[in-house]
Amino acid sequence: MKNIVPALVAAAGLFATPYMAYASADFSASLLSGSRIINGTQSAKNQWPFMAVLVTKGSNTVYSGQLCDGTFLGGRYVLTAAHCVVDEYTGKKTSANTLQVAIGVFDLKSSSAKKKLVNVSKIYSHPKYDGIVNDIAILKLAKEVSGTKVQLASQDLVNALQNGNTTTAIGWGATSATEDIYPAKLRQVDMPFVEWQTCQNLNSEYLSVDESNVCAGYLEGGKATCYGDSGGPLVYKDNGVYKQIGIDSWTGGDCAQANAYDVFTNVAYYTDWINNIMNN
Repeated sequence: MKNIVPALVAAAGLFATPYMAYASADFSASLLSGSRIINGTQSAKNQWPFMAVLVTKGSNTVYSGQLCDGTFLGGRYVLTAAHCVVDEYTGKKTSANTLQVAIGVFDLKSSSAKKKLVNVSKIYSHPKYDGIVNDIAILKLAKEVSGTKVQLASQDLVNALQNGNTTTAIGWGATSATEDIYPAKLRQVDMPFVEWQTCQNLNSEYLSVDESNVCAGYLEGGKATCYGDSGGPLVYKDNGVYKQIGIDSWTGGDCAQANAYDVFTNVAYYTDWINNIMNN
């Protein structure tokens, strides 16, 4: 998801906004290279075969070129966050020919990861993305890929979730918010679901949260997503099947800090938009 961390941007001398697991365009490659799953665990190999990683084309390795995460929708399409491919300050979209995607990867440093890279032919970002709201995008690949596609949650399922239901965020990244430790193998963290109304009422940073979002996290902090986990999924196990309910978007505090939930784009809210792109 896209996390906007005030502490990070203040240290960079840039701007003061809510905090994003920001990985957009060239900015992410230099300042926020690498994602973070804080106090999570390493995933099992092949546990999440629908996972995708966005990479700067021409990078020496998938690990060194990782920009954002995503999920495989099947065929030629990958779901991610708009802030991964659109500069939220200039509105400029990343050129498709500068990106590649690898699907079904576990270890970003493995030789097999680089062999799975596929060029991106087109980027569809939500036309009403404004830096925080409508943080969703779809990448069209240059060729079809065979693999396990993610199951997307319905709005009925999302509506049935309650505060405290266990959800899981998945991504590649550092295991600390204070040290540059970036494991290459996929990680995950369980977090309690937070209804958007509860999330919105947390504090002034969260007033923009609405039904187009879902939230997750611990009010006391300690476990969360962070830098570069942008675009990755939040999943919920529904009758034995993991379904994606969210896209990693932003948080109102530093990594895993108290009194700050992680905010995700509600995938089900955008079902029609997703289908229109894929069936165009």
